[in-house]
Amino acid sequence: MAVIFVVDDRETNRKILTRLAQQLSENNEVLAYSSGLEAVEALENITPDLVVTDYSMPGMNGAEFIHEMRAREETKDIPIIVVSTYEDRSYRLRSFEAGATDFLRTPIDHFEFLARARNCLELRRQHLLLEDRASHLEVELTAARAEHEKALRDNAQRIAAVADATPAIIYSVDQEGQVSFANDAAAHFFGDLLEQRVATQISEWASEGQNFSKEKSAKRTLEETLQGKDGITRTFLTRHSRYRDPETGRHMMLVAMTDISERKEMEEELAVARDGAEAASRTKSEFLSNISHELRTPLHLVIGFSSLVVNEIHGPVGDNKYQDYAAEILSAGKRLEKIINNMIRYSSIEFDEVELHLEPLTFGDVYDQAKREAMSDNYGTEVQFTEKFDPELRLKIDFELTRQALYEVISNALTYTPADSPVLVSSHVSQEDGFQLRIHTDGPGISPELIETITSPFGIGVVDTKTKGRQGVGLGLPLAIRMMETQGGNLEVESAPDQGVDIVFRFPASCVLAKEDDEGVGEALWGQAQ
Repeated sequence: MAVIFVVDDRETNRKILTRLAQQLSENNEVLAYSSGLEAVEALENITPDLVVTDYSMPGMNGAEFIHEMRAREETKDIPIIVVSTYEDRSYRLRSFEAGATDFLRTPIDHFEFLARARNCLELRRQHLLLEDRASHLEVELTAARAEHEKALRDNAQRIAAVADATPAIIYSVDQEGQVSFANDAAAHFFGDLLEQRVATQISEWASEGQNFSKEKSAKRTLEETLQGKDGITRTFLTRHSRYRDPETGRHMMLVAMTDISERKEMEEELAVARDGAEAASRTKSEFLSNISHELRTPLHLVIGFSSLVVNEIHGPVGDNKYQDYAAEILSAGKRLEKIINNMIRYSSIEFDEVELHLEPLTFGDVYDQAKREAMSDNYGTEVQFTEKFDPELRLKIDFELTRQALYEVISNALTYTPADSPVLVSSHVSQEDGFQLRIHTDGPGISPELIETITSPFGIGVVDTKTKGRQGVGLGLPLAIRMMETQGGNLEVESAPDQGVDIVFRFPASCVLAKEDDEGVGEALWGQAQ
């Protein structure tokens, strides 16, 4: 139900306006007053929802009446419609300046009055609804604020309990050097020395130009060695972090100190152990290098003289068996020389003693030389090669490392590939993968466990094959892998039982050169190389 005030000094107008106001709704209560003074007195006990008032009235005109209503807290937002017979625009302006909501000139159009009055009542209803919602929200916000403050207190207590339970030293201090919090670990280590510690820190921070008020400044971490109240010196990893206290608004510095004394001792012990291991490894490497050189000196004589006999340099050998014996001696000597050379190469690569010489090269030239050497060392093999790759491909690689890696893989292919199966060599070049060379051999394949063995230094595996594979010291594939890794690539063995073996050389895209520009590393020449 809405309460409507009708204020007019003319009885006829009051009756007309009252009748119109009653048409707004069946439940409306319309109260009529002959002057603004009477309406003001009524406001002491009644708060209307809408006021319809004449502008020109004796004693208190419409503008003064509106001023009075707007001055009261209870009625400052009540919709007010001013009705006047005056056509002068200044009356409307004075009405609106006083705080009127709407203005109608008599004679009143009944339909227009009803429409505007309903709009004013709807505004009043919406205003009351908003006030009610605002009141409920204020109550909810008050309750939420109280709950939030309680949660903050509870969290502060929990954080303090966690801080006390942690072995790290934690304390906070303001820029005046007042400690606002210190956990049990801080009290246990520093005791009365904490104040001295804080005073020293404040002085250091000031000398370094650190400003507590810079809440978003970078956090700082450092190692420091301190002596506790028990006289024991420990090493800490200390972290400083600025923040603002939510209760006091003061700028604070939080200090967290983790005891890393045991870790530092372990690091020192590990450093000593590492130095010892490196020294032992260097000694081993030097021993292998020396013994290899010592072995090669007489070995050269064996190879040289057996070669003279085999080739009958100084005339024919009396008995062919002696020549066969010499051929076996020569073959064994060359095999032993290869083993010794591989040991020296692997030792050099293992200790980064190899100088890397990257230069623009035609890959086909490097491949052909490695293949010729492998075929020469495996003389008499019947294995054929099917090659599908661009021999003119230009790469920026190390000639010797690449040639040796290719030699090791091709030698294995010649040794373990059945005579009736070709060795398939193909390549792929792309912007994402760089240059890949795949060497495929048929055969029984290799299990994953055996792949891990044969790619490890000195790892020797037995492959079930019809060929008569020769045994070595297990350095061929590991040597090829390390040679590829040394120049930024890699080598992978892909196989499965009864699926043959694929050896994949992978050179990064930065190695691929454009044909027209040897120095343009990584330019052009993408696509499938056939």
